[in-house]
Amino acid sequence: MTAPHTVQASMADTHSLREIMSVGQQSHTQRINLLRKKVQSFFARDGPLRRDYEDFAIFSKEASLMFAYIFAGWNDATAGSLLPAIQKQYNLGFALVSMLFVANLIGWIAAAIVTPEVVKRFTVGRSFTIATAVAIVPAAAIAAGSPFPAMAVMYALFGLSIGTMEALANAWIAARPNKRIRLSCLHFSYGVGALCAPLAGSPFVVADLDFHHFYFASLGLCVLNTLFVTASFKLRKEEEQIELQTLSARQQTTNDAITPQTEIEVDECVSEKNSEVASQRSRSSAVSVHPAPAPAQRQESAGPWKIVLRQKDTHIFAIFCLFYVGTEVSIGGWTSTYIIQVRDDIDSSGHIVSGFWAGLAAGRVMLLPITDFFGAQLAALIYLSLSIALQLVVWFVPNVIANAVAVAMMGMLLGPLFPIMIELISLRIIPRSVQTSAIAYIVSFGSAGSALFPLIFGLMIQRFGPKVLPPLLVATLSIQILIF
Repeated sequence: MTAPHTVQASMADTHSLREIMSVGQQSHTQRINLLRKKVQSFFARDGPLRRDYEDFAIFSKEASLMFAYIFAGWNDATAGSLLPAIQKQYNLGFALVSMLFVANLIGWIAAAIVTPEVVKRFTVGRSFTIATAVAIVPAAAIAAGSPFPAMAVMYALFGLSIGTMEALANAWIAARPNKRIRLSCLHFSYGVGALCAPLAGSPFVVADLDFHHFYFASLGLCVLNTLFVTASFKLRKEEEQIELQTLSARQQTTNDAITPQTEIEVDECVSEKNSEVASQRSRSSAVSVHPAPAPAQRQESAGPWKIVLRQKDTHIFAIFCLFYVGTEVSIGGWTSTYIIQVRDDIDSSGHIVSGFWAGLAAGRVMLLPITDFFGAQLAALIYLSLSIALQLVVWFVPNVIANAVAVAMMGMLLGPLFPIMIELISLRIIPRSVQTSAIAYIVSFGSAGSALFPLIFGLMIQRFGPKVLPPLLVATLSIQILIF
């Protein structure tokens, strides 16, 4: 759902899409001409693409965050894809190897605590550089061949780095125009990274190679990530405020051109109360074409954490994020083990996991029209219901090909849920000055799920065998439906 002060281009895109879909009875030539007209309008000198990216700095910053999310997806999928190799090399059981997820959780909790203070002290640009640079340390240490206890500690640093970076990136992108499209593209980048990691890690499992060497690739990505973010945000404290002042007049002109009819065509899933709050924010703020999470107002007597924790929606989002991310990481982390031990197919295990992450990335872009058509909340319920049906296929159909297709389609259906959640947070958690803290808090619950659920699943698998994985996933998906 998009606030009125940021809907102008996204509403135009939505109307364009609906117009294209409405010509089902027209000839093929008419459809092609209509599509060509829309594409030319989009890329025109005064079109939404040129209007959003007249300043190269804006494009550079968004591109650097997309690359940062590619690394985040790569890192999150690495442990799951290498899990059999890590177990074999260190001679560990399912419970002990799950400590990697627990260490990652500790890092994410630390990120939720320190992110607001880091932003307050160093500003957003410097905070991005600090967050991405921290990841260089664990990548270098693991690549050097650290023992398992040290590797677990390094995963806590990974959690601290990526947790801080994701909170900042989500808050920054959520304040941009066309937030639904931009958030989907941001999390599409995550899926791309998560897709590549199992493909790159598969030889280490199949050919029994030393998995430590895999982290040299992670180290290279960390260094590139830090350089890209630093070059884009430039470490200058005053830069963000100067750019806001420079670009606010241009965006205000664009906002004045919005018709009343366009302003009220906000997603039906937002209640009237939330729409009024969003509209009030639109009229009172100095519109953010090039936003950064705003600092807390000095006149506010309560700190950001008190404001965040007083709002009921914060805790609802946090619980949903706990189950959603926990389910997502459990699928990516334990599916290879399930395929190897239950379906007896070690060669396909890595490719099936990559299929899940590929579906996750594709769904965040390809399902945007369906999400717009049904509305965010109804679409999410449909996606979750179909995901349960596909997990039942994995459970009851003893065929590797059918399982691979079901896992990939499940990734596609689960993909849009996280961007939808971030978009809702940007509308329902107010004021905007505390949204960075709110996102850090909520995403830290997601990290708790990414550590807690694989750990629980690992203990259950060690006790009852890998066959218990599908019913556990059906249960967690069902709980997400109940939360909605």
